[in-house]
Parts: sequence; C-alpha cells; structure tokens
Amino acid sequence: MDLFEHQAKQLFADHGILVPCAEVAQTAKEARAAAERLGGRVVVKAQVKTGGRGKAGGVKLAADPAATEITARQILGMDIKGHTVRTVMVAQPVDIAAEFYVSYVLDRAAGRFLAIASAEGGLEIEEVAAARPEAVARIPIAPAEGVTRAKAAEIAAAAGLPAGTADTLVKLWRVLIHEDALLVEVNPLVRTDGGGILALDGKVTLDDNARFRQARWGAQPATYDQELEATAAAKGLNYVRLDGEVGIIGNGAGLVMSTLDAVVGCGARPAPMSAAATTRLSHAPASRQPPAASRQPPAASRQPPAASRQPPAASRQSPVASRQSPVASRQPSAVSRQPSAASRLSRAPVSRCPGGPGAGRTCGPPPPAPSAPRPV
Repeated sequence: MDLFEHQAKQLFADHGILVPCAEVAQTAKEARAAAERLGGRVVVKAQVKTGGRGKAGGVKLAADPAATEITARQILGMDIKGHTVRTVMVAQPVDIAAEFYVSYVLDRAAGRFLAIASAEGGLEIEEVAAARPEAVARIPIAPAEGVTRAKAAEIAAAAGLPAGTADTLVKLWRVLIHEDALLVEVNPLVRTDGGGILALDGKVTLDDNARFRQARWGAQPATYDQELEATAAAKGLNYVRLDGEVGIIGNGAGLVMSTLDAVVGCGARPAPMSAAATTRLSHAPASRQPPAASRQPPAASRQPPAASRQPPAASRQSPVASRQSPVASRQPSAVSRQPSAASRLSRAPVSRCPGGPGAGRTCGPPPPAPSAPRPV
C-alpha cells in the first residue's frame, strides 16, 4: 500500500526525522485557514500517489492566505498522471542550501534491501542515474545487520552526502523496519541554511502482507481512477484495463501473465483482465465458441460396443484381425477433439503462432495418434 506524502511525513516525524510543519486541506477555504495558522507564506502541494507533481503544476508557492486559497482551487481536481487531486498539503517553506536523494528499497532478486543515495536530489533519480551513473550510490544492506551508525556513514560517504545525514539514514531504516515498509524514499532530503537536515518530501510503500499489524492505515478508503475498478474491487476482483479483444479471468497473477503471453504470442490482443477464483479464457462473440455437441461427441462414438472392443478368440487369431487397427487409433482422444483456446483464436485448425512465447509450436489440436495393429 502506497502512502500519501503527508502520511509518510507523519511516519518520519514519529521516528524523530525533521519535517516542515504542514496541514492537509480538502477545500480551498481549508487551505486558506491552514496558511493563516502557518504564518501566511506557504507551499501548496497536491496529494497524489505518483511522482512528477512539480512538473505538472501540482506544487506551488503562495505568498499569503488569499493566494493560498486561489492556488488550492487551481490544484484541487487537477489530473496528474491519471490521479485526481482530492487533497492538498499546505506546508511552511524551507530555505534550502543543498538537496539530496535517499531511499531504501527491497531488492527481490537479491533477497535483501538496497540503499540508494545521491548528492543530486530534487530531480528524477532515474534521469540522474541514466545521465551520470556514478552520481548514484547503491549499497546492499545485510538483513541481519541493518543500517547501523557505521553503515549509515558508509552510505553517506559513497553518495557524497554530508556526514550530518548519517543520523537521518539510521532513522529512515527504523521507519522501514518498524512500519513493515518495502520502500522508504526521500527526495529531496535537504540541508537548510541553518544546517538542519529535513525530509522535504516522502514516499512510503507498506507491505500488504503486514496490514494486520498496521491498524491505523486499515480504515483508509481505497481510491480508484475508473468506475470499473471500484465495481470489481467490491466483488473481490482486481481489474486491469487493456486495449484488446480477448477477455481474461484468472485465479492468480502468474497464471494471468502466462495467459497474456500465450494470447499475444498467437497474434491476439488481451482485453481487460481480472484476478478471480476461477480461470477462463474467452472472447467477445459467443458465436465463435463451438457448440457443445461439436466439442463433445456422443457417448456412443466415444465408447464402442463391448463386442468391438473384445473380438472372439477365433477372430483374434485371423490375419484380418491383426490388420484391423483398434478403435483408439481411429477415434481421436477427448483432448485432441477439444480445440485449445489458442486455436479458437486463430480460427484455423492448425496454425503457427507468430513470434512471441508461442513461436515454433502449433496452436491447433494435436493430430490423432498413429494407428497400431492389435496384438495377436
């Protein structure tokens, strides 16, 4: 679960990390009142769970309470990368001398946490890493050791951070451990003109598996950008919108992703998908589904009479019987009679999957097994 900036800063303050004084407002009038309590000159920041707010116009400086009300009215309701701004944070401005970047993130591949730090904060860290990789330090964290005072000093030295940031690095690690977080990020972590170290922004992602230990966030209402997402969530489903014609319902992320690969590999495009208790692959026009009779032949055709299964002893000894192939060789199995989902999509008995995960295999039903003479 991702936290809003003001919630992340609340966690920081609980663990002794300095943050600017701020209040949250849901209306322009509330923002004006908050500015009056905070001294008049404030920063108005959109509260959405995404980055790039500054570039989108979601972070603005207001000179007085009247300007704060106008600015809040402009930001509330704004769309930032698909997220609608419903609340703003009104914070006291800070005189910045230097900006840094610090984060702890779970490295799933290595099975441990990774400290990422840079002396070039305030920017998109991906852009810094792409342009100047040497400016970003990546220090692995041993789970049993954690971030001690010595480890924090090592991280600061590797990233070119001032020595005074080591104490904050230790406290940020405590936030990650004590709050069951998978990500703790501060961008920027700033040094003020007075020499103080403040977390000017914050991003925290909590482990959903530990929600039972984080009761204070349990009542937080979920927000959805689409009505279909909310409808699916109310029914216990996870809905993902995709542009295609093949609808997918699966009972787990791994199975759904494998099905998506199979659909794309056979030249089709996945449509919206959901995670549910059952697995099914279907497409919009019902007429494409073969009728039940064609999918399942009558019982008589599947099961020949007992006499044909067991010929008399004399016939078993005759050459004719030895040349007669068994019923199983003449009648394809139920598996071969039932076309696969991929073959139904391709609309051809046998076709090659064009590229992707299905390259080099057939999409149609397997051919009948070769005939074999009945043993004499």
